[in-house]
This record gives sequence, structure tokens and C-alpha cells, in this order.
Amino acid sequence: MTTTMAASSPRSATRFVARRPVGRPAAPAQRGRQAGSELLYGRNAVREALLAGRRKLKRLLVADGVQQSAPIVELEALADDAAIAVDYGDRRVLDEMTGGANHQGVALEAGPYPYAELDEMLGLAAERG
Repeated sequence: MTTTMAASSPRSATRFVARRPVGRPAAPAQRGRQAGSELLYGRNAVREALLAGRRKLKRLLVADGVQQSAPIVELEALADDAAIAVDYGDRRVLDEMTGGANHQGVALEAGPYPYAELDEMLGLAAERG
């Protein structure tokens, strides 16, 4: 996958196919996921994680050939707002990373979800009355 930052300028209303920047080869398939991270996939799951901002976000993965529709443009803009890298690469690599799941051409590498411990919640409830 090739790393770039998402463009912050508005894109044209016409659809085009996501392509990696010219002159930048795809990263090797063995790059895979970073240790200690989770892979969220599918446009809605990725969008919600980007909007929530609860996890440490690492990179947005976009498969080459994905139609540059409004949801993809929004994901790229959200990634840009979060200052995370956007990697474009072969769909087969994304297929392997998601175990063949229906990823809709996008995935988000993120840190684990920060669950609250029961003691923390009870302490907070006691503080608030």
C-alpha cells in the first residue's frame, strides 16, 4: 500500500477511481497490520470510528479501483482531519488483511477500543451524585 495524506481540497463532483499517486509503488503485501492494532472495515464502521475519535487511529486503507463516491471522499477528508495516513493499494491485500470479509474497499487500522473499567464507572457515578 502507498502512503499519502488525503487531500483537503474539495474533489470534483464527477466520480473517478481511486488510484495510488503516480511514481509510488504499492507497498508489499507483507506490510500487514501493526502489532497491537485492530482492523475495522466497511464504510460505516470506518466512518463511525473516525468520527468518534475514541481510538488511536493509525491509517486508512483504500483499495485501488474503489469508486470515488461521496462516502469515500468523506472518509478521506475525515482521515485528513485526524492527520492520519491514507494508504492506497491492491484490493487483494485488503482481502487478505480482512480474511475475505466484505470490506467495501476500505479499512481503518486503529488501536484497541478504550473500555472503561467497572470501578472507574462507579467512581464517576459517585462523583456526579
